Amino acid sequence: MSASSTMPMPPRAPGCPQDLDLERALAGEPAFAATLTHASSCASCTVRLAWMRDAADLFARRVLPATRDAVAAKLANLTPWWRRWLPVAVPIAAAATLAVVLLPTLLPPPNYIGTKGAGVPAPLPLQVFVDRSGKAAEVHTGDRVHPGDGLRFVVDAPDREVVLVSVDARGEVSRLVPGGSARVPQTGIVPGGSVLDGVLGPERIFAVELQPGMDVAKVEAAVRAAVASGGEQAVREARTLPIAAPQGTVLLEKVSP
Repeated sequence: MSASSTMPMPPRAPGCPQDLDLERALAGEPAFAATLTHASSCASCTVRLAWMRDAADLFARRVLPATRDAVAAKLANLTPWWRRWLPVAVPIAAAATLAVVLLPTLLPPPNYIGTKGAGVPAPLPLQVFVDRSGKAAEVHTGDRVHPGDGLRFVVDAPDREVVLVSVDARGEVSRLVPGGSARVPQTGIVPGGSVLDGVLGPERIFAVELQPGMDVAKVEAAVRAAVASGGEQAVREARTLPIAAPQGTVLLEKVSP
């Protein structure tokens, strides 16, 4: 799964940059300025960049507002004592109210990983929201989603660097934010998001908190090791990554609409 529009992404021509390189160039990373230069004179890459910009517009217009609406609904159901404290505890900015999405999940739900004991990774609470006709709905492990669904992620790791990746039924690992990692704001809402591509079957999403000396490539290698046995069942069973870092996972089942 990579950031994409509701239509399949145009194929990459031989010799052209990888999708991730285009995404990082589009995000303005200086190291990928040459990629944009190439794309400006390449018909294939121009089409792919236009497709990526369309995906970004989709999130700006639909997915982010839908996520905000869902959290606002949760806010309306808060207990009276908490509502009295909101003017002090939450900034006035509307987007900041999204922080309360984490309050009902002080205890990790069943789809979080991690138990007590040496060598077992600590749980990293991860929530996934899907855009349903302009409204956001939280999806949990085992829930069905469809190609073209827009996803947003909430991770309980304020001010920490988190990697978000997924692995699909083919064993392909995708980075879900530009560059693969993002510093989580106080709201918990990870910047950016993804739109599901057309590969049907299980799609497992991982959130991993980066530790000293760890990078995105190491997390990706851990994901590949976790599904090394191959096939859809390997994706469904890969609940824990062989890496010493707080982590969380959600398994989605991608089916035809």
